[in-house]
Amino acid sequence: MNLTVLSLVSIAICIAFVVWSQIFARNMLVRLYWFMNQPFRTGDYVSIGGSRGQVIHLGWQAVRLRNSAGDYVLISNALVWNQPVIQTVAETGSQGVELHLPVPDVCEKMRARLAAEEALVLSPYLALDRAYDVSLELAPSGETLLRIRAGVFDASQRDLFESSVIETYQDLLQAH
Repeated sequence: MNLTVLSLVSIAICIAFVVWSQIFARNMLVRLYWFMNQPFRTGDYVSIGGSRGQVIHLGWQAVRLRNSAGDYVLISNALVWNQPVIQTVAETGSQGVELHLPVPDVCEKMRARLAAEEALVLSPYLALDRAYDVSLELAPSGETLLRIRAGVFDASQRDLFESSVIETYQDLLQAH
């Protein structure tokens, strides 16, 4: 009788391991595909199935979103793969972007904030149909960062927008 129970437990453990390893392998393959093709990335605003928010982290097993209420939503990569992922953009085609810029230790925080705001406004890719925000925030490491939330007028110009803001910000800090 003990041998039968032991056999059943062993079979159940084997089945659980096979199911778990299939889910794990599927999540890993999905993440590897995203790593190569980058259909969305950290900072993008997306809608996945019934969840909508900003992509905070792309992990090997799941995607973490922060919704409009500030709550974190964890979605398995396998579930994301089966759901349509829609990047949230305005009717005009603009897309929300969030950047984090370092504040140099030798720089006054408010001067860095003003430089970031000026760099943002000077970008030729800034979407004027969206509000923008430049704020200081304290990272968990204790480092002060600038958080820029704005929109790029054309989602395909996102990289150019980000690089123009970063380069102008660095130039403005060096000029002062």
